[in-house]
Formats: sequence, C-alpha cells, structure tokens
Amino acid sequence: MTKAETEFEKARKLYPGRVAGFAPEWRNFRKNYGMKIVEIIPLLVPAIETQIAYRKACKKEKMWHAEWKDFKSWLHPNNQYWTLEVPVIKSAIRIDRCQFCPKPATFRLDGQGARCSSSECIAKYNLL
Repeated sequence: MTKAETEFEKARKLYPGRVAGFAPEWRNFRKNYGMKIVEIIPLLVPAIETQIAYRKACKKEKMWHAEWKDFKSWLHPNNQYWTLEVPVIKSAIRIDRCQFCPKPATFRLDGQGARCSSSECIAKYNLL
C-alpha cells in the first residue's frame, strides 16, 4: 500500500458512518478527484475527528445534528462534507490552544495534544 492509500484507509476506518470496502471507496475517490487526492487526503482524518467531537458535544447539549452520510457521499465532489467548518458549542470549548499555531484547539488527539482544524495549519505542518 502507498502512503496515500494507507492514510485514506485510516480515514475510512475512522469514519463512523456507513462505509464500503477499501477497494471500491479508493477507486471512487481517485475517479472523483484524480491528482488532487494528494492535497485532500491529509485533510480527511482531522475533519472526521472534528466532526466526531462536534457530534459528541451536540449530544451532550441535547442539540440536533445531522446524521452521518455514507462515506462515498461524504467525499463526493458535489458535497465535500470533509470541508465543512463545524459551529463552536460553548460546552466543547477548551482553553487549550493548538500545539502548532495560536488558534484555539477544536479537538484533541490521544497522546498527540490539542489541534485546530484550520486548513492552513494542517497544510503548513503536514498534519495527519
């Protein structure tokens, strides 16, 4: 497996919604994005982690949130749900700052510290 395939598989396994097998998901992703996959793949895992944290905060506050789409729809070029910014929920706000930039942290990775979900930070520090 290439590094891109490994990272895509990591995102696919992390995704809480309905997911197909690796081969059809990878084939569909490559078909839809071509050479852009190199730019997109590093954004998937942080986007999924951010959206998971958002949904947990919504559940805690008894707020409505959309259900998970299937992975194919979540990635589809017409939807690009992985690019959505999630609203901030007061109970989910931490005083922590991103360990890579001065922005507030929006999620925490076990053993890896606080992170923000800004695309600039992800791109600059090559976060996966």
